[in-house]
Amino acid sequence: MAPCHDSAVTQRPGATIRLPSVDLRQLQVLHWRGDHVANASPCAAPTAVADAFQIDTCQRRVALLSDSAVLERLRSHLPSHGAVQVFAGSEAYAFLLRFACGLESRLVAETEIFGQIKQAWRDYELAAGSLRRQLAR
Repeated sequence: MAPCHDSAVTQRPGATIRLPSVDLRQLQVLHWRGDHVANASPCAAPTAVADAFQIDTCQRRVALLSDSAVLERLRSHLPSHGAVQVFAGSEAYAFLLRFACGLESRLVAETEIFGQIKQAWRDYELAAGSLRRQLAR
């Protein structure tokens, strides 16, 4: 029996699969943890919001961006209460994986976070966020 490859469904047999890469060195994540952030207003002016993909949950606000100036602008608009963390490069990617899987949640076996991320992405795409092309990969 011939070996089975999932790529045969989407690629011609023998074709090389080429996936775009994302330069992790440019990835930055701003993480604010506090209560009831989902009801708070966006971190900053509409241009800053367009320059950062933001995900709000009841426990935290996470912003993905690639520009340090946007990072500082968003950071200056965060509420004074709560904890702020900044991740860059592979540490940012590792945090995002933990966050998307619910491992950063105070709730054991958090299952709604992935749906919240998907909805935030749909909203960001509709708002024509400037990072949507880069992050869509």
